[in-house]
Parts: sequence; structure tokens; C-alpha cells
Amino acid sequence: MYKRAGVPFEHYVFDDSSDPKSLKELRKLQKKYKFKLFTSSRRVNIYQNFHQYLSKIPLNFDYYLKLDSDIEILSDRLLINLLEVFDFKDVVGVTPRIEGVLNADRYGSVISFYNGHAIKVNSPVLFGCCLMLTKKAFVKYVKNANNNDNKWGIDAEIYEHAQKDGIFITVEDVSVYHIDNTYGQRRLDSKYFLKRKRWENIDTNETSFMLVSKKIYPKYIKTVVYKKLMQNTLSFRDFLKKCKFFAKQQNIAKMFNIKINDEKINYQIFKIISPINFPPDKNIEHGMCQYHKIVPSWAKNNSRICVELVEVTDKEYQQYS
Repeated sequence: MYKRAGVPFEHYVFDDSSDPKSLKELRKLQKKYKFKLFTSSRRVNIYQNFHQYLSKIPLNFDYYLKLDSDIEILSDRLLINLLEVFDFKDVVGVTPRIEGVLNADRYGSVISFYNGHAIKVNSPVLFGCCLMLTKKAFVKYVKNANNNDNKWGIDAEIYEHAQKDGIFITVEDVSVYHIDNTYGQRRLDSKYFLKRKRWENIDTNETSFMLVSKKIYPKYIKTVVYKKLMQNTLSFRDFLKKCKFFAKQQNIAKMFNIKINDEKINYQIFKIISPINFPPDKNIEHGMCQYHKIVPSWAKNNSRICVELVEVTDKEYQQYS
């Protein structure tokens, strides 16, 4: 965590009456990293231990990260990457992708792209082993927290409480590994994570969407729109140009309170014209025009016709060859 956080932070460790060997190791680590350590003389369970020391945490930080003790951080600059999505709409909390869990891909929510990150909005946080909250959300939780007889469920409680004031985001391109997860993959197979090779399955389009989202930040484009703008795009440069144009149009629409319908996105398409003052061509009616997504072979270097690149709506685009 100290190597991969990316920003300075204060660290509070709550210990629930660990065995002497573990406590000795904690003391040793404390001397090295200078974190605040709170220990219990008797074991009270995770939930009560967490709540009895919650009041020890100052309420003047900008963000708070609740982290389980069995988490291995896999991504560099973890905190910086998580912080980069906090200005997306009404975000009150974020969590990285939790690796090492058998059903980590269990939810089918659509991936969105924002500030160079692949995100899922309001997707389940699973075990909640790594939750980052805004100051407002954390302070509100502390003031309303009840130290009852629960044995666990801190994560679900924090998650549900925060969602009353906003949304939770999963940052898919930032990962931590839940070592002692419910299914125990690490214990059953030490190379479980390496075998997943998740990033080999990432679609090339997703990578392009992430790069574009960084370029147009802080503007936001929905995934469905990205996919439409990607159609008939010959290069990344062309795709970026289209996205910037759409983002600009969106911004103008907001200024004048105009609603943009996702179904009316402009596309570039080739308009083949047979001018009346040109010699006729057998492939097109004289004086008329045709639209093509790709310039047909007969129209290339053809002195009888003109080719123009024009914009059409999505509905019009779909009907052309």
C-alpha cells in the first residue's frame, strides 16, 4: 500500500486482539511506517472492533479509504486513479475491481468511460474490501453509525448508507486482490490471478474509448454513443475528432437547454453526385446522387462524378449501403 498509493495518506489500523506473534509484527511495521495502531485487549469481532475505534479517525480529511487487511494492491497510483473519477456526476464512493473472486464478472452493468478510466456505475461492490468515500459521506456515516451485535457487514452498511446521497462507482481498470476471499482461490491455486489474464480479453474499442475519455475530460460521452461514433471510423484520430465534436455539441445544447437525442448523432458519409453538366455514368442516374459508407470502386478516379464527405443523422446512416 505504501508503495502503490501514489499520494500521501494517514493510516489507522484497528486490531481485534490478535495473537502475540501478529501483534509483534504490527509493532515492527508501525515503527517503519508510523501508522496509528489501536488494539483490543479482548476479541470483540470485526464489526464491533471497527466501530469502537471509528471515533479515533479525524473528520478533516478530503477522502477516506476503508481497506480490509487481506488486500493486495495490484495497481500503481491506486489512490490517484480512484480520485480521478470522483467528479463524475453524483459520486460519493468508489471501489477498484476486486480480483481473486470467482464471480468477479458477475454483474452485467454497462461499462462507461470517464477521464481515461473504465467504470461501472452503481454496480454491486461485492465484498467491499476497498471502499473510498467522500468526506461528506464518511462523516455522515460516522455520525449515524450504530455499534450493534453484527459480526460483519461493515462494507454493505457503508455502501448502502452512502448510496442515499449519491452513486458508487467501480473503477474497472484499477485492481486489488482479495487474498482470503469467500472461494479461497489463492489458497487453492497460488497462480489464480496470473491465469486470469483479464487484460488480454479487453476489446480494442474499449482501449480507444478510455483514451478518448481522457482527451475530452471533463466532458462525458455514454458508451452507446462511443459505439455509434466508432462506426465507419478509419483511424483513432478520426474517432477522437468525432468525439470532440459531439462533446462540444452536447455542451452547446446544455447552454441553451436543448436535448440531444442519442439516435441523431451525425456521421460522415460519402455523397456520390452525377452533375447534370457532366457526362453521364452507367452506375448512377444522371443528375442524381447516392450515399455510400465506403466509396465504391467505380467511383474512384471517375471524372464523370463528384465525391463529397457529408454528415447525416444516425437514422439516415443506417439505411445506406
